[in-house]
Amino acid sequence: MKYLFKYLREINKLAHKSLPRRSYSLSTLRIVGTLIVSGAFLAPQILLPPQSALADKTGICAVPGKDGVGTISGILNSYYPGATGATVAVGAMSIPVGAINSAGSTTPIAAGDLLLIIQMQDAAIDSTNSDAYGNGVGGDVTPPAGVTTVPQPLGASGWTNLNKAGRYEYAVATGPVSGGAIPISQGTVNSYSQSTATTAKGQSTYQVVRIPQYSSGTISGAVTTSARWNGSSGGIVAFDVAGQLNLGGGTVDVNGLGFRGGGTNKNGVTNGGNAQTNYRSTDTGAGTGSDAPKGEGIAGTPRLVSQQPFGSFNVRSSTVTIDNSTQGYPNGDDGRGAPANAGGGGNEHNSGGGGGANGGNGGLGGRSFTYTGGGTGLGYYVGGFGGTALTADPTRLVMGGGGGAGDVNDQVMPSGSGGGGGGMVFIRAGSVSGTATINARGADGIDSPGGANPDAGGGGGAGGTALITAAGGSLAGLTINATGGTGGDLNENGTNETDGPGGGGGGGAVYTTGGVTANVSGGTSGLIVNGTVNNNTSNGATAGTSGINQTVTAASLTTSISGSAGCVPQLTVTKTTSTPTTTAGGTATYTITVANAANRASATQVDISDALPAGFTYASVGSVNLTGGATRTTTTNPTVGATNPSFGQFTIPGGGQVQITFTVNVVAGKALGTYQNPATATYLDPTRTTTNGTTTATYNSASSTGEDVTIIPPPVTVSGTVFSDADADVTINGSDAGSNAGSANLTIYAVDTSGKVLDKITVAANGTYSLANVPANSSVTLRLSNDSTVAIGATAPTASTIPSGWYYTGENKNGTVDGTIATLGNIALTTTTSNLTNQNFGIRQAYTITADPAPTTCNPDYRTALNTGITAAGGQLAVGAYDLNWTAEWIAGPASGPGTPYAPPRPVGVMPAVVVGKLASTWVTEPTNPANARWISYPFRLSVNTDGYHNDADLDGIQAEGNSGFSGPGTSDDVRLKFTSTLTLPSNANTISISLPVGVAIDNQFVSIKVNGVENLVPTPAANPIAADYGTTKTVNITNGWQAGVNTIEIIADSGPDRVGFFLAVQATTTQVCTNPNVLLVKRITAINGDRTKNPNDNTPLNTFVDDTTSTRKADDNNANWKSGYLVGAIDGGKVKPGDEIEYTIYFLNAGSVNANTVKVCDRISANQNFKVGAYGTSKDMQLQLGTSTVLDLTSASDTADRAQLISAGGSVPANCYLKATNDNGTLVIDVTGNTGVPNLTTMPGSTGQGSPNDSYGFLRFITKVKP
Repeated sequence: MKYLFKYLREINKLAHKSLPRRSYSLSTLRIVGTLIVSGAFLAPQILLPPQSALADKTGICAVPGKDGVGTISGILNSYYPGATGATVAVGAMSIPVGAINSAGSTTPIAAGDLLLIIQMQDAAIDSTNSDAYGNGVGGDVTPPAGVTTVPQPLGASGWTNLNKAGRYEYAVATGPVSGGAIPISQGTVNSYSQSTATTAKGQSTYQVVRIPQYSSGTISGAVTTSARWNGSSGGIVAFDVAGQLNLGGGTVDVNGLGFRGGGTNKNGVTNGGNAQTNYRSTDTGAGTGSDAPKGEGIAGTPRLVSQQPFGSFNVRSSTVTIDNSTQGYPNGDDGRGAPANAGGGGNEHNSGGGGGANGGNGGLGGRSFTYTGGGTGLGYYVGGFGGTALTADPTRLVMGGGGGAGDVNDQVMPSGSGGGGGGMVFIRAGSVSGTATINARGADGIDSPGGANPDAGGGGGAGGTALITAAGGSLAGLTINATGGTGGDLNENGTNETDGPGGGGGGGAVYTTGGVTANVSGGTSGLIVNGTVNNNTSNGATAGTSGINQTVTAASLTTSISGSAGCVPQLTVTKTTSTPTTTAGGTATYTITVANAANRASATQVDISDALPAGFTYASVGSVNLTGGATRTTTTNPTVGATNPSFGQFTIPGGGQVQITFTVNVVAGKALGTYQNPATATYLDPTRTTTNGTTTATYNSASSTGEDVTIIPPPVTVSGTVFSDADADVTINGSDAGSNAGSANLTIYAVDTSGKVLDKITVAANGTYSLANVPANSSVTLRLSNDSTVAIGATAPTASTIPSGWYYTGENKNGTVDGTIATLGNIALTTTTSNLTNQNFGIRQAYTITADPAPTTCNPDYRTALNTGITAAGGQLAVGAYDLNWTAEWIAGPASGPGTPYAPPRPVGVMPAVVVGKLASTWVTEPTNPANARWISYPFRLSVNTDGYHNDADLDGIQAEGNSGFSGPGTSDDVRLKFTSTLTLPSNANTISISLPVGVAIDNQFVSIKVNGVENLVPTPAANPIAADYGTTKTVNITNGWQAGVNTIEIIADSGPDRVGFFLAVQATTTQVCTNPNVLLVKRITAINGDRTKNPNDNTPLNTFVDDTTSTRKADDNNANWKSGYLVGAIDGGKVKPGDEIEYTIYFLNAGSVNANTVKVCDRISANQNFKVGAYGTSKDMQLQLGTSTVLDLTSASDTADRAQLISAGGSVPANCYLKATNDNGTLVIDVTGNTGVPNLTTMPGSTGQGSPNDSYGFLRFITKVKP
């Protein structure tokens, strides 16, 4: 027998299937921090791999208004440095921190506090002693420095990788610092790290800032500021106002509180007077080394830093140099190279320091010392390079970089110190009014003063950063100064000496929702003053460049920078009743639901009240359900008899809700009618302007009928029985008994004319029911349903339902049978004030034939199983007995044509056929072969056909359908019947021959005779059941469609026009032969990029057995004859990317007991992959192995060398491949058996055990490449 495998179910659940072309990846891309700025998208940051659990993270809402009405002044924030050596992974639920910064607020962190987490330092630089210093790009500074060689201000400046520097996010504390860590409510979006400086990289620092949350606030006239940056924390002012922020004419000042400038380091001249080629050098503290210290910035902190007094610029008397004890930049803290956004230090001798950077670049420090005896000579261009600005990105914010120090060999500190960068200001507000000023200027570099031998000036610090967002109101009254500091001057004391002034600091970065007045200019360079040569010139020093002033759209801000107005609670109040009707003197039950919108802050101090209609008074509370994290902080319930009951108090977080169900009494004598009433939730107003100000959310009773209660007259009771109607006559008789069809859900609903449930009751196990609350004087429908979940007052099930396998026979209303098909399962009533009984529903369970077990012989005798009217022992069944081997079902006839209209079938389900025996002999004789066979028919017809004549068989009120031309007295209808039986053949049956003669009586005709859907009537008879050529008994042999296993025989016959006999007889003989091969196929992924142990992309194992547990062929890989350990490989190979190579292996096994011939395997190449030619070597495109024989290499060409080929896309595929899809990407066709080429295998033997015989199993394998 020829075995053609129609298709292989390709088990290829690789991740790239769902990705668009050229977007394959090992993980899903996630864009973090994209926002619209001035109508254009800033470059998004692509994070790989993403954290899918965080991809849908929306608002970060703490408790807006938690800190009440604010008078905003002084230092507001508490600062916690990151814990030494800590690493915070993406998705972390706690943040390790060190001790609180004592210079800031000492308010500890508590649950509900809003936090800012920000990476202050983390950039990496190139630290080689060349013009590649900083950004790693050399060749942009002409060596050696000369008098006329003017370098680029950023020639040796910048970074090689910003890493996490400047990344930040808001978070919510769920408790105080515990065990050195702050617990938070949601996993972090970014990662953070804290580490000390190494020889390869400067220190990494992050800090956590507690942000006050005011309900409303005013910036007072006093200065609002921050703790200065100390190398690990500080430098930030941040506050949140849920409601209105009154700018109040106040000032927020973080001038010079950011990254610090390089400190003064008086040292001698060690390099012949000019270090022309130095970009970095070292010192061991004050008074050592040769060049001036660099400034502080996002790449690290140098050993010597300057600290100027708050609020002052270029004040010598109180500016100090701090010695941090160790070098902070790799390979040295001194020299003109500029690390990231910090300014470089001036090289010896007496060149100026470079300016720090933020939104704008820092300026170049002035030239080195020259003394010409009164001439006009100039020094070398060895001043510190300016720091490099960051590009505009509101999701990466930094403090202003510190200016580099000028080189000093004569004067003492603070001469030549670099200026500190401006700090950072984060303000979120619901709305804004008034005027205020935010100062985030970079500090000036310190001058070289008169009265001493002149040295060099320090570089100016860069302007700081401000992020100001408001959901409403105008920012027009806000002025923001984020300018760069001026470079330090030098006083030449009336001499003709020239030295280097400091470079100007770069402008800051300002991001707002618009309308502000912002100054982000770069600082000017320092000048030579009181000199006789080049007086009032910068001597090579340059100004810083302007910074960033961007407008952001509030609606487009990310989680990290969203306005707090989007976080305030948003409560909705709904009210329903489970008693839409009640009676005077009765009760009503209400449910009030108060819900807070998702991703909103918690509503606190919530009281829920209900102003009841007159005559309604509070009785009792049924339940108080808290979901979504809602809590009840204080329990206060109303008193019995209250007319405005109030329940308190609750806290409802975003996505949470409180649901209160309570009962009220209705006063006796209350007038009939419908009554409505509202409900209110009162809670602490997060935007309050007074200490305990509240706001409300109200349910409007006029907006819905959900809470309406109608007073009606007292109800009546309706009762009855659901009964098992075995004979389908809709009358409780014989063996009929009450039943709930074995379902505890079977329910009787009383439904009003609008479809609402008036009353409901589940049916008892004995079928009885009693509805006690059916409205009087009403039109009501009783509906039988297997859905018990619909509540009283809700919309009833639209259609009647009963358990699976059960059928309606009709309804019996106190003795009146109603078999109307359109209304089965429903009883329509008009109630009065009296109770109703005996409202009964007839149902019955469909009869099913239990399939016989598979016989153990190949030639059994099936006659007792198939022949009609025969007992299990072969005897004859009595007339009226059921033939349990056959079912009869009344089905719909054709809608048009001869013999129509047919009587519509009553959907009473499948019934066992009934033996009619000699009743049919009115027209025909009993079957004679075998002698015991009898005629069978449909049981519903038997009770009205005892005389063999069917005058009273009218079923639908239309008499004698289709009986034109017939002169008999009958009024019976045309009907269509389906007779069904089953037969089980051995599982290894192959050649099957069954002779099954069937016959119908006179006035009947066959419509269809099928075995397993295969028709045996060829041709089928005419549609007209009264055609003359069907006036005698007809017999048909059933020979087609038989198969191994269970077979279904289905015979459809039409009745005659008035003698509705529809009688059937079956007589059977059988012959069969049992043989069958059985070739199994299992496909697996066995290698990715040549690795047969695992997927190198995600470590998915590829060298183990994976059981198929879900497909329709899931048993194939568990066949006992597979060689042990043979089936290895993955069903789901994991993640791949463009260019990856995937090896597929198709294992085969003849699990049958006989040989399989002409075995062919066909397999489509997936649309997103290309077949790899030469995958295993030259002319070795795929491999084939039989058992343990030598692995054979095959080509994909259509040739005679072997029997494998790749049919290109669009090529014609052999029809006997039976592949469903079109050949749009190529198809592999391999003849496993045959004698063309190698291997020479003419037949595949059946397997007799694991791996035996050798040629009974094997594999094919090939490789594809993922398309770009």
